Amino acid sequence: MGAISIRQAQIADHNAMTALLLQLGYSATEAQLHQYLDDPKRSDEIYLAESEGVVVGLISIGRVGVSGLFLQLFG
Repeated sequence: MGAISIRQAQIADHNAMTALLLQLGYSATEAQLHQYLDDPKRSDEIYLAESEGVVVGLISIGRVGVSGLFLQLFG
């Protein structure tokens, strides 16, 4: 595995994200993920880890409640 870079997820990444989530046991479809990423009311940020142009991980960071921070890491 080459160097890993981190970047913010874009709607165009929904295919790679769906494949990774399926490997981890989550059942989001590409359409569901696309709709979620396009939601203007979303309160989280999703970042991708990439190695040699391939998505190898993602993380979702968002707020819970008034001042809490929620972090969910997908390997």
